[in-house]
Amino acid sequence: MHRATFLLIPGLLSLSACKDPEYGTLSQDGDTAIPTLGETTTESPTEETTETTETTDDALHGSISGEVTVQLYTTGDDGEREELSWEDSEYTSYPFGTIFVASYTINSNGRVEYAGTDVLTDPSIDPNPYEISAELDEESELYVYAVVDWWPVDGVVGSTEPTGVYPQALDFSDGINHDEIDIEILAPVYGSGGGGTYINISGTNTITGAYEGGSVATMVVSTSGAGPYYTGSSSPEPTETGAVSSHSFSCYANLGEVKVVAAWDSNLNGMYDPDDAWGVHVSEPGVEADPIIIADADLTDIDTEIPFGDAPGVSVVPFVRVSGTVQFEGGSFDDLAEGSEVYVAALKYRPTYELDINDSDQLYDVDKWEWPDLTGQTSMDYSLTVPANSVFYLWAYADEDGDGIINESGEPVASGGEDENGKVATTDEDVTDANLGLGRPPA
Repeated sequence: MHRATFLLIPGLLSLSACKDPEYGTLSQDGDTAIPTLGETTTESPTEETTETTETTDDALHGSISGEVTVQLYTTGDDGEREELSWEDSEYTSYPFGTIFVASYTINSNGRVEYAGTDVLTDPSIDPNPYEISAELDEESELYVYAVVDWWPVDGVVGSTEPTGVYPQALDFSDGINHDEIDIEILAPVYGSGGGGTYINISGTNTITGAYEGGSVATMVVSTSGAGPYYTGSSSPEPTETGAVSSHSFSCYANLGEVKVVAAWDSNLNGMYDPDDAWGVHVSEPGVEADPIIIADADLTDIDTEIPFGDAPGVSVVPFVRVSGTVQFEGGSFDDLAEGSEVYVAALKYRPTYELDINDSDQLYDVDKWEWPDLTGQTSMDYSLTVPANSVFYLWAYADEDGDGIINESGEPVASGGEDENGKVATTDEDVTDANLGLGRPPA
């Protein structure tokens, strides 16, 4: 099984923030404006599943399976995220691209090491089954996430595309099989297109080393690795030292300082993903030439070398952790009714009604403390897992009657985030010191 190891790269653009107007608006907080791509050349990567490397005799093997569901959302007039059913949308069938599902661990060097992936090439609006054959060299904790190829539908696992995460780490050892590891991806509806002046970018992609098939995507990303914003795909021809292809694609003029990177579908799974071989724009073999300036003239001789470096050209950080403390304002948890339970929840939507904490699809993740843990305490630490570069709603609840229903009238609550709705916009960095103080709502 082909495995890749790379560093987590800081500096992703947050989906909650609008991009430069020349790019169009890419925001997961509302109807998303999609720039018109003109004559941009995009081809689907080669859809093959041939393994490119042999497994080691002492490797540990297991499997992870479940379902991935894509759930639509839109943004209301109040600026808050609202769930949108497929039946109430304008879509009569699944409108987006393929879905990439991956499992990985973070090794002792702080690097991400992929254990196995799956690509769902024909998704539907119904739950989509997946299965990952995982392989690692030693026992570890595995994390699982899924990304939908949303926009542009170019076969690239991008940094700004809808992502769903499984909130708990999975223990991995030889022969272990995890099932019912289900993931929901929240995807915004498509918005209106944009317009602008285009220039053309062209050059040569050079693959060094053994070439056994697979197409190449050349793409424009931000200097921090966010994107891609424009992509052109090509089919390499083998050479004595590897393979070569020519690329030519359009993008908006006057973008300023950007990077041009390339990905080779070296694992032959039909997508350009973090487990593939990546390269950068070079001025000569072994000499990186990024970043470049895109003004109002066509650019030629924008050549790339693959592989180059030890990290993907698109920075993909699937999830972040949110941590802090929860306390009861003005006292201790002993001030709650005896038998109370306390929850800190990362919600997908703004809470406007009561929720069954034990059976709710509105949750990304939740921490819970029962009465024996709360007595005599003034503060509890929490840690939640949520998608990176997205939005969630941070709330704490006291369930004083112990019925598992939170947000009931009269029970203590607390909201975090940027406003009274508890909204938190994530980037690619963990959120710390998100402290919450439970209080009783006004009578």
